[in-house]
Amino acid sequence: MNTQISIPRSTARWVALGVGIVALIVGAILFFIAPLSTGESATTFKTISYVALGLGVAGLVGFVLLDPQTLVEAITGRSGQYTLTTWLMALFFTAFVIAIFVILKQAAIPPWDLTSAGKYQMTDTTRKLLESLKPDVKVHVIGFYVAGQDPDYADAQLWLKQYASVSNGKITYEFVDPDKNPGLAQQDGMSRSSTMVFKSGNQKAEASTATEQDMTNALLHVLSGETRNVYIVTGNGEKSTQSFDQTGISQLQTLLTNANFKVTDLNLLSQNAIPADANVVIIPGPQTGYLKGEVDALNAYQDKGGGLIEMVDALTLTSDDPLLTNLKSRWGITANDDIVVDVVTQSFSDALTPVIFDFDDNSPITQGMTAGGRRILMSTARSYNIAQPNPANITLDPFLLTPGQGGSWGEHNYTGEQPNLQYSPGVDQPGPLNVGVSGDNTQNKSRIVVFGDSDMVTNQVLSLDKYNGDLLLNAVNWASHKEDLISLPAPVDATRAEDKLTSLPLFVVIAVSSVCLIPLVLIVSGIVVWSVRRRRR
Repeated sequence: MNTQISIPRSTARWVALGVGIVALIVGAILFFIAPLSTGESATTFKTISYVALGLGVAGLVGFVLLDPQTLVEAITGRSGQYTLTTWLMALFFTAFVIAIFVILKQAAIPPWDLTSAGKYQMTDTTRKLLESLKPDVKVHVIGFYVAGQDPDYADAQLWLKQYASVSNGKITYEFVDPDKNPGLAQQDGMSRSSTMVFKSGNQKAEASTATEQDMTNALLHVLSGETRNVYIVTGNGEKSTQSFDQTGISQLQTLLTNANFKVTDLNLLSQNAIPADANVVIIPGPQTGYLKGEVDALNAYQDKGGGLIEMVDALTLTSDDPLLTNLKSRWGITANDDIVVDVVTQSFSDALTPVIFDFDDNSPITQGMTAGGRRILMSTARSYNIAQPNPANITLDPFLLTPGQGGSWGEHNYTGEQPNLQYSPGVDQPGPLNVGVSGDNTQNKSRIVVFGDSDMVTNQVLSLDKYNGDLLLNAVNWASHKEDLISLPAPVDATRAEDKLTSLPLFVVIAVSSVCLIPLVLIVSGIVVWSVRRRRR
């Protein structure tokens, strides 16, 4: 026996109408949300909004076609005319809100910073720079982020919207997922993930974080159009730019290249002079002693105002090596024959891998790093002492320090066994210890930066922590007299849940919708009352 389920036509009409209205509301909401979302969420919202809108239209069409005569009679009546007028007003209002949203969206008005600390408030310095860009200037930014996974993606998108808007379109941008498009990432020489690459003509520079400071500095790099020369010393067991394993520094070379530096290896054993076009010379972790001729070449270079960066690890060169004795006599910086032990901020539960959180905020090399919550990873580092008072015409600044109050010390009797690491009063030097020192000779304009570690710039460390690369770039910029790269306030951490950058279109939609929510409820209630009364006639 066949049982057929029959649904009354009138019931089907109202079900179709109800489904259509709900689907239209859902589609409209998702239509607004999609442009404000990112990555796969935006695509999903857009797809669902199209399906919902289609279903809504189908529901309304079904409501009409199932009983068009009744609808005509209802509309031509007096109460029906009132209802039709109400619907037309509601549709007009909805179209009006959508039109405002689209117009403001197309106008690309900068978002409003409603965070408690003004986290996304652009400084006047950056604003003036963007507004003063010449008409022929075109800068394209590629953000290499994994959407939905990278915490900096949203900040990068918000900042780039502001840069594009304030520059009046002279700055354009796009986002590329390096996992889905590794070829483009390799083509642009992306040395680190979660990075923005600024490109203008043949110039390019990286912004390693989605902060105004890093982004504006990268912009200045590409606008300068200047390529500076960095020579990396080889011949004494230094780390190699040609090595791609964990202990090599090929990523350091890529990092410098992306900052508009031309990187060249230099063997001082076969070439007894520093090239005249050198802006900075880097000595990355020598393992064997320097000869007098090599040191003389470095001194002749610095006599002409050259910049030098020395990175000498613990347990390698001793303090009587010509390179280190020259450091003491020429600059007043003494390299200690110790190894830094840090029992407070150690990394990987290893007291010989200190994590530096203590920076000199007055140094242009580390300015803003404390407020920005940054840290520097080191391993098997040595410490330095500086002459007091400083030598004539020389200003020394220890800008990286280990913890004090028993948290660290310079171990002078290291035997290679960590369980025996204990502070020995009168033998070991108590913290805080200097593991990064800069020197500025105001007479001949030469500069030097010394680090007690070279492992901090190896491929392994740079792939783990971007801040080490930032520090090295700051040091190279300073040593090459490029501290004119602007120093902007450190990024502010606005932690309240309601802290977010609100776009003007979204703000208007929220404001108008909230004001009209009660009238909308009344309209829906009126429709329900009308339909109930009509069915009772």
